[in-house]
Amino acid sequence: MKRPTYKMQRIALADCKPHADAEAYSASTNDRAALGNSIEETGVLSPIAVIKDADGKGWYVIDGIGRMNALVAAGETETDAQVFDLGDLSVAEFVVCKNAMMRKVTTGTRVMAYLKCHEREVLAAADPKNYNLRASSFQPKRGAVSHETAPDKGWNAKDIAGRLGVSKQDVLAGIELLKELAGDGEEGRDGARPSHYEQGDLFETMDAVMHGDTPIRRWKAAVCGKQPRTGGKAAADYTAIGARTMVSLLGLWQNWQTVPMDCRAPIIERFRAALAVVPEDFIAAIEDEFVSRADNGKGKKRR
Repeated sequence: MKRPTYKMQRIALADCKPHADAEAYSASTNDRAALGNSIEETGVLSPIAVIKDADGKGWYVIDGIGRMNALVAAGETETDAQVFDLGDLSVAEFVVCKNAMMRKVTTGTRVMAYLKCHEREVLAAADPKNYNLRASSFQPKRGAVSHETAPDKGWNAKDIAGRLGVSKQDVLAGIELLKELAGDGEEGRDGARPSHYEQGDLFETMDAVMHGDTPIRRWKAAVCGKQPRTGGKAAADYTAIGARTMVSLLGLWQNWQTVPMDCRAPIIERFRAALAVVPEDFIAAIEDEFVSRADNGKGKKRR
C-alpha cells in the first residue's frame, strides 16, 4: 500500500475550498469562536492539509477547515499548508484516520463520520434491496485498490466495529440513523425508503451526534425530544415513568405475599412518604375505589 506523503507549501487562502468528505467533522459554534480567538492571539500552530482540486488550479482542504475559515475572518490571505499526496487513501479514509486520533473525538463522532464517508457501501450491505452501490465504489485508484474499498472489505456492523475498535452496538445504532437519514422518498423509488422521523429533526440529531453532544445509542431519544441534542441533562419523561411505575406497583401488590416480612417495612415507609405528596386526582381515584368497595360490601372505607 502506498502511504500518504506531504510537503510544506505557502498557498493562497482564496484558492482553498472545503472538501465535502472533510466537512463530516464540523466544529461546533463554540469551538469555532474559540479557534478564531486563538488564531488572532497566537496564529496557526497546526497547518491545514490540502490536496489539489479537480482542475489542478486550486486546493481542497481535507483537514483544518475551521482554521482556514478563522484565518480568512482574521483578514489573512495566505497560510502554510501540508500539501498531500494521499497515496492509496481516499479523502474520506484520510479524514476518518486523521480525526480518529484526536483524544476529544467521541465514539459517536468516529462511528458516524466513518459511516457517512462510506454511506453507499454501508447502506448497500445493510439493505441491498433498497440501496445500490455507486459504480465507482470498487474501482482501482491510481493503479492500486484502496484498502478500505477493496471488494473483499466487509461493510457489516461487526467488520466496521473491528476496524474502528468500537462496540458493534454503536455501529448498529449509527447504521439505523444513516438509514433513516436516507429515507427521504417513497419506498422503492431511487433506492429510497420512508423515514419514521421528521428529516429536520434527524439532521439536527445527526449534527448533535457528530459534535459529541448526543451518544450514538441515544439518537432515537434525541430525535423524539427525550434526549438533549446540545448537551446538558435531558428532561425526565414523567409520562413514561408514570406508566412504568403503575405497572410495577400493580405487580408488587399482586405478589405482595412473596415479599419477606423483614423487607416490607422500608417499602411501606416509602409508600407513606409518597402519600404525603399524592396529587388530588390520585386522592380522588383512591377515595372512589374505597367508596365503591364499601358500597359493594367488599370492604370498609378507610381514612
